Amino acid sequence: MKRILTLFIILLAILSGTGLVFAENITEENMTSSNEEERIGEKVTTKDNGYLNISFNDSYNGYCIDKGWNGASSGDTFTVENTSNARNNNNGEEIGNYLKILFVDYHDLVTTDKKSTQNIIWGFSNDYHYSPECDSIIKAIKDSSDNGRTISDHGETIDINNTTKATFDFEVLNSGSYGYQSFFGYKITYKTIVNEIMNNTFENILPDNQTNETEPENTTNNTTTNENTTEPETTNNTTLTENQETIDKYASENDKMQSDHKNNPKPKNHITGNPIASLIAILLFSMCILKIRRD
Repeated sequence: MKRILTLFIILLAILSGTGLVFAENITEENMTSSNEEERIGEKVTTKDNGYLNISFNDSYNGYCIDKGWNGASSGDTFTVENTSNARNNNNGEEIGNYLKILFVDYHDLVTTDKKSTQNIIWGFSNDYHYSPECDSIIKAIKDSSDNGRTISDHGETIDINNTTKATFDFEVLNSGSYGYQSFFGYKITYKTIVNEIMNNTFENILPDNQTNETEPENTTNNTTTNENTTEPETTNNTTLTENQETIDKYASENDKMQSDHKNNPKPKNHITGNPIASLIAILLFSMCILKIRRD
């Protein structure tokens, strides 16, 4: 019963505490996906200098897709385009889907190893060979795409772990000038998975309840119960015997009080509960009886 009450309290706490989380996440998802398609042609500027994972003022970050060209400077202006405009600089092949697979399927890599991420991107955009490890990832991504793996520019969602989801948005940031790098832009929005937290709570609590429900049906438990009921008595007797040596050191009146307390743990005149509450309850009950009689 205590476990059920505990579960109930936990659920109330989760539900009461997640109202704002849901509201916040809805706002994030709307900002992430609903209006992104309408941003094609929008002008944005860089916040950083360079070419590797630089920041833009539309909350995206970007990697260079034109190896060897001039990098960006803080305040440079770029035009937002869809990812079909990311192309291999040698043969003109579209590489947008490859790069999206890289960010989604190799999330852990792109969020922890910027250098390898940039070199893999150049492997798609400029046929660059950095290392056998990067080449193997490039091959695996191409195979995945050839087998039908397609990712949209906005709204792709994956589970990062048991408590976190990630939603991806992608764009190309075109410099508009020959000899100056364009960028493959990405934005990742993380969201807490409340349902998983609740499921884990159920899993941690319900198995004990199920075990407790089946115990009364098992006839062998009767013997165990009987044995268990005698164990506390043995323990208590031992404890009383050990304490008796200390009790004997006191006056015989204390011994008599201990004996009387064992034989009569609750005197007849012992009152439990709240006397004032009892009097109020009796008073209200009497008033109701009087009213019924009068009617």
